[in-house]
Amino acid sequence: MMGAAMERPEVSDGERAFIAKRRRLRIIIGALLGLGLVLGIATGIDSARIGSGGAISPGVAVIGVIVMLAGVLGGSWFYFREIDELDLRDNLIAATVGLYFYALVYPCWYALSRGGIAPKTNPEMIFVATLVVVTLTYFWKRWRP
Repeated sequence: MMGAAMERPEVSDGERAFIAKRRRLRIIIGALLGLGLVLGIATGIDSARIGSGGAISPGVAVIGVIVMLAGVLGGSWFYFREIDELDLRDNLIAATVGLYFYALVYPCWYALSRGGIAPKTNPEMIFVATLVVVTLTYFWKRWRP
């Protein structure tokens, strides 16, 4: 039947729901990434405008904090409503590992610093390292059979 037109198979209701859910997740993640990009650009422009070597104006700081809190809390609420139980489990495990990482690294580094063995604690470095640990744990759990 080379010349006959091939018919597309019927898409089930479950497949339509899955496609719609996946689309909503992509919109949520894209919106949150876009929000982060806008915040980053705004703080960078403000910092360059006032020429303060990295400081930002109080108004931009307050607006940034409000937007970040609303974005993270609201975005998380929408995100967790859309994901399935396996993705929820992976998120829970990654968050728990991240919490343990932070709860161990900060006090240990602080104690070693106070003892003169390590440099002064760097909260920004610990924050970024915690995010890296959470992200790596999430993807490890997600892609592990």
